[in-house]
Amino acid sequence: MAAVRAAATGVGVDLVINARIDAYLHNGPGATPEVIRRARQYLSAGADCVYPLRLTAPETIRELATTLAAPVNANLAPPFDGTAAAAAAGAARISLGPNGFHRAMATFTDLATTLLGAP
Repeated sequence: MAAVRAAATGVGVDLVINARIDAYLHNGPGATPEVIRRARQYLSAGADCVYPLRLTAPETIRELATTLAAPVNANLAPPFDGTAAAAAAGAARISLGPNGFHRAMATFTDLATTLLGAP
């Protein structure tokens, strides 16, 4: 990541590096210490912001935004208290992730099942 940042800067490219962190995805809500550890490493290496996948709880968003003093991205996935709560907690960006696709496919599956007469 540091090499990417240096290369972009070297050629005058204004690059935004959004470091995705999958600790909540694999380890659940108790992964905050690991998220903070990884986020600090990414930010030190040149990331502009961090995106902990499955970050939805306003209190955790607030903790990360305060602890890291860097832009933190939240995810609009269940459970989610809404965009206003995430923004008030300090989220710099809110991502839909694959949720729109999954909902669309579920609707399509329901429609196809009905059309085919399958139970």
